[in-house]
Amino acid sequence: MRRFLALCAVLLALSLLAGTAYAVTNASGIDNHTTVASDGTCQVSLTVSIHLDSPVEHLRFPVPGNARNVLLSGVSASLRRNGSRQEVDLSRAIGAVAGDFQVLISYSLPNSVAYQDHDGDAETPDRLMLSIPLLSGFSYPVTGFDFSVTLPAEITTVPSFSSSYYLQAIESDVTYVVEGATLSGTVTKALRDLESLTMTLEVSEEVFPQTQVRTWTVDMDDVAMYVCIGLAALYWLVFLRCLPVLRQRTALPPEGLSAGELPCALTGQGLDLTALVLTWAQLGYILIQLDSAGRVLLHKRMEMGNERDDFECRCFRAIFGKRRMVEGTGVRYAQLSRQMSTLAPHTRTYFQRGTGNPKLFRALAAAAGLFGGMSLGTPLGGEGLLGGLTGTLFGVLGCVCAWGIQGWAYCLHTRNRRPLAWAVAGCLMYLLLGFLASGVPLALGLMAWELMAGLAAAYGGRRSGLGRQILAEILGLRHFLRRAAPQDLHRLRREDPDYFFSLAPYAVALGVDRAFAKRFGKARLGACPYLTTGLDGHRTALEWDQLIRQAVSAMDARQRRLPYERIAIRLPNPPPRRKRRKK
Repeated sequence: MRRFLALCAVLLALSLLAGTAYAVTNASGIDNHTTVASDGTCQVSLTVSIHLDSPVEHLRFPVPGNARNVLLSGVSASLRRNGSRQEVDLSRAIGAVAGDFQVLISYSLPNSVAYQDHDGDAETPDRLMLSIPLLSGFSYPVTGFDFSVTLPAEITTVPSFSSSYYLQAIESDVTYVVEGATLSGTVTKALRDLESLTMTLEVSEEVFPQTQVRTWTVDMDDVAMYVCIGLAALYWLVFLRCLPVLRQRTALPPEGLSAGELPCALTGQGLDLTALVLTWAQLGYILIQLDSAGRVLLHKRMEMGNERDDFECRCFRAIFGKRRMVEGTGVRYAQLSRQMSTLAPHTRTYFQRGTGNPKLFRALAAAAGLFGGMSLGTPLGGEGLLGGLTGTLFGVLGCVCAWGIQGWAYCLHTRNRRPLAWAVAGCLMYLLLGFLASGVPLALGLMAWELMAGLAAAYGGRRSGLGRQILAEILGLRHFLRRAAPQDLHRLRREDPDYFFSLAPYAVALGVDRAFAKRFGKARLGACPYLTTGLDGHRTALEWDQLIRQAVSAMDARQRRLPYERIAIRLPNPPPRRKRRKK
């Protein structure tokens, strides 16, 4: 019996010790007073009463992660980031002593009002909700918690409460009363350590007319984005600025310029070999045959001599060599066409010496898209590693989309429409990123910037006098081919019966061949002098244009199917020119 009594005494002593240890540190009372402004900003004032049975070094009290202007007893607080929250160091106000203390913490919460999906029902309009974190997870228990929330107008809806431990069941332990625009309440149950408490209330748009749904704020990513935009604009002003060029009305192509060189003269792009082949065919060097199987065969009619420049002679010999016939839909021609698309002959003569590099300007503009994407994605992923990974993913997508959007201006006056498709895809991706991150205004601003950057890069560069003259003639020719008057075409056909076939290569290269063919109406033209299909005869301009487009499309399609690999085809040197003997 004595042993049993002794065991009971030991157990009673241990329970008393455990109870004493539990009450070492707690918050005997927390009063939360929140005032909500019409722009969705909350001014929070916390009165925290803390009991310390023994000294605690570096005692910290948590506040929300988006809290701004945090003050401790009226002075700036010392903060430390801990996951999705911030912690206020209370050591300066309390010190390392035991006893009962009371501290005052104040801060502001921006963007506390936002639209939320109505119970996941897409047909029901979204609700405007006010969400206030009343407690962000103190490291010790909270035995008493009182709160009050004041809105700009009378409260007419029922609030809901949730905690990280009791979840929605905490509502049964919260009592509150509403008096006009103020909601006051208390929590009747003790809150456990690291427990958080949030109040959500549906509000009216009339009460919060200035609310902006935005989860991103100005941070280092935004600063870097604006710096890249400023650097790109400064680089263009210093090295690439070019005054607008007025088109010069003309019905003939620039003298000495083939259709394949039009992209080079317009925007400094690579050579269009297929358009160059059409020019050679129009000049009589080649006969283009379109067979029933969809193949395009190039027949050499005569050798190219010194009447054409050295570069064209090298290209001509690279295609044919010693052969009389080459398949335009073959692998070798596709490889050579891709190689030529990286070369831009005579480009230096179109621009002044010392002009800038458009690719560098585009890279600076795309860097703005990189940091803009990071600015959108980082808040979406929250704090920590997830936020960094989300920001990096959004940044990479933003940079890729920026580069694709910039290419739209390169296809304004050429036949290559693929950059336009990439630009549309980039714009849609920007809208999706902005929608996911609730930053549509930023996404729209980035789209507008990249579109302007593409236009500035495509026609930027200080042009020489020759470059401005050729650009004006090309723009004027393109405008004429699109909108030529019937009487002008009738006059030109009297002077040159093959006017349509002579200008068709240039219309194809400029992407206006269909509009040009429509200007001839239903008039039937004779046989094309450089394109044969086996069923030649009188056709309308639209029918001949359809055949030319069919041949061009077949040649381009083979190039697109070609695997992306390093291509090394050396162009043979042209034969040396014979020196004239002096008489």
